[in-house]
Formats: sequence, structure tokens, C-alpha cells
Amino acid sequence: PEKVINWQIAKRLASVLENKGANVLLINTQVSSGKVDLYNRMNQAYNFGPQLLISVHNNSDKTASAKGHEVYYFYPWSSLLSSKTNSALGDAIGNADRGSKFGRYFVTRSSRFAAVLVECAFMSNEYEYYNYLLDTGTQQSIANELADAIVRYFQALRASGSYSTGSESVGSVAVTAPT
Repeated sequence: PEKVINWQIAKRLASVLENKGANVLLINTQVSSGKVDLYNRMNQAYNFGPQLLISVHNNSDKTASAKGHEVYYFYPWSSLLSSKTNSALGDAIGNADRGSKFGRYFVTRSSRFAAVLVECAFMSNEYEYYNYLLDTGTQQSIANELADAIVRYFQALRASGSYSTGSESVGSVAVTAPT
């Protein structure tokens, strides 16, 4: 199921980020008592005080031929993170680039910090599912490239001499793996 793949990628991403010195909060949206709703996910993120949030997903479509990666953002201050993470997915997988896009998702529009929703590949595309999403090497590549994109994002912010929202000068990174 998607939730399992999302969680595997998110755990790998958290590990890479922690090895780079980041403080990471993983929000496991599947707990023994049931699913963690979107409101509670964002409350956990806010309580952590993050600089950014990456919500890890994988796409699905009625058409089995749908393919590629894409990243969604809502606020302008998240567009740079979206662009960098979208490029990172292309570097990691090499599948079709569906772009960095405006999207009105709860996790992207409910934040006071940079937040993106990444769609790594299509679960409904047999090739992407078996060759990318189930492959632990590709999952690790996705995590490595996303972590490098986050580093490049912060380097770009530092080089510009400003932080997009004013809240990004302190905090940690929250990574979610929603269903």
C-alpha cells in the first residue's frame, strides 16, 4: 500500500537529514488507534517548530499509463522548496517531470513555514510501482536527493540574506508520510 512506501521513503529521508545534522520529526499517520487526521498532523508539526515540512506521497490515476513526479506548494515562500524538491525527484528517479505546481492541499496551505507535498511516482503505473517505488535502492535515492534539495534550499535562502516567512531562521524539519 502507498502508506507503507511513503513511510519507508520518509524514514530514509529522516535518517539522511539527521546524518546531516538536522532535527527531524516523523509524523506517522498510521497509528494503532487509527489514522492521524490532517489537523492533528499539522498540530504536531507546529508543536515541533519546523523550518519546513515535506509531505511524502505517491500518486495514483485511473489511467495506468500516467507517470512521473510532481511537487505541490501553496504559498509563494514554498515555491523555491517545491522547485528544488521536484528537481531532486527527477535526479533520483528520472521519470517524467510533471512539475512544481500550486496546489491547495491542507498540509501546504495550513503552514506558516515552507511546506510541500511531493508525489514521487505513480502507484497505478506498473513500471513505476515495481521498478521505482518497491525498489529499496530507488527509495534511498529519493531520500538522498530530497535531503540534498533541502540543503540547497537553505543555502539559497542564506545566500539571499533573508528568510521567506520570518519563521525559517529557527526550527527543525518535519517529514510526514500521509496515506
